Amino acid sequence: MDVVSLGLAHEEDMIEPQVSFQSDVRPIKICGGGNFTALLLENGLLYVAGEIPFDVDLQQTLPTNQNSWVHVPGQFTDVACGWAHIVVVDQNGIVFTAGAGDKGELGQSKVRKSPKFAPILSTQQNSEKAQVFACFYNTYILSGGILYGCGSNTKCQLQNVKSRAIDTLEIISPCSAIVSACVGKNFVCFVEKSGNIHIRGALSGYKTQIQQQSSGDMSLDLKAMWTSITSLDGQKFSFYGSARLYQNVIAASQFEKPVTAWNTGSEHGIACVDKKAVFCWGWGEHGNCGPIATTKAIDGINDGSNINSNVNLTYDANCHSSDATVYACFGGCATTWICIEYK
Repeated sequence: MDVVSLGLAHEEDMIEPQVSFQSDVRPIKICGGGNFTALLLENGLLYVAGEIPFDVDLQQTLPTNQNSWVHVPGQFTDVACGWAHIVVVDQNGIVFTAGAGDKGELGQSKVRKSPKFAPILSTQQNSEKAQVFACFYNTYILSGGILYGCGSNTKCQLQNVKSRAIDTLEIISPCSAIVSACVGKNFVCFVEKSGNIHIRGALSGYKTQIQQQSSGDMSLDLKAMWTSITSLDGQKFSFYGSARLYQNVIAASQFEKPVTAWNTGSEHGIACVDKKAVFCWGWGEHGNCGPIATTKAIDGINDGSNINSNVNLTYDANCHSSDATVYACFGGCATTWICIEYK
């Protein structure tokens, strides 16, 4: 990757999981931009690593044992990363953006580069905390059951009339009862409280197929890669979209024990089984799907042995400590994040 987006203070891609961040407080969300990563703790503290696209005080870099993570001042409840921008919600319910956004994804009108955080929406009036989503050149905010968006509209992911850039927030949901959303490159999928599914943009043709799969059942969990949507209904995975890089292999797989956490990255997926074993699949060019039997990694450095990955056991907590439990997993831009806690 040529940048330290893994927070490891070096530029090597790694195919074997490495300890990147340690804290007494749980990380609750990890997301990645083009060449950077953001990590949010349960207590509202935010850290970033990599080629950070906005101004931060490098004096805030964590001690050596925390590698190259930098603290972002403030208290936050959510974070999302686009290709070169970041979106955050602070403890007061104000949504801010920073970074670069040539297609309006900053939501700051004509501003295309914002080294400092600038507010774009207040959600203080809503009882539920706002959620933010981003991918490439789009920003989305879910607040009070309404989905807002800005940025690229080349595939009509924001408005029905195609345009290159929408640089202020627009309401893109047809009602005020939206409960969840997932976003990919040039598309957004969002679900009403009733279970009705909407897709705008590049994957809109899959709406009927996904809706039939859901049968109005709110247990259907949807997550997006750049060019696809994966669903989990109970213990059954389904896949919708492009699958040139094995992104769909999970749909033919079945685990003997329950899936306790799962997520998607740019073009790969991650699933934790029974809070112990973590499996990855899809595009693993940067080592993000873990080692396989033929891997000959030196010091964990990626040797390119697992580029298009089948469902692959990437990490097993039982092999490290009987006290270890995997409570969450996240995917960034060709990065995989496994969150472990000890009894």
